[in-house]
Amino acid sequence: MDYTSPIGILRIKASEKGLQEIRFLSDEEVANETVNSLSCSGSQNAQIYISLCINALNNYFAKLWGAFEQVRTQIPLDVKGSLLQRK
Repeated sequence: MDYTSPIGILRIKASEKGLQEIRFLSDEEVANETVNSLSCSGSQNAQIYISLCINALNNYFAKLWGAFEQVRTQIPLDVKGSLLQRK
């Protein structure tokens, strides 16, 4: 799912296990892709994790400090990579 923030468009990905990715889309990606801010595909858990992440981002950009502390224990991470990279 893509999230339009005050500082750029973020791509948020999650799986059944947890949050996988949050990254800025480059200007080239934005120009070449349709930004998908309306739909969220994936499992119900993935949708919940993305919704929690978006709520935390909205609170953060509204200057409600501590937004990430509130959801840190509610959003598990589904980190990909080698054992060394995950550590």
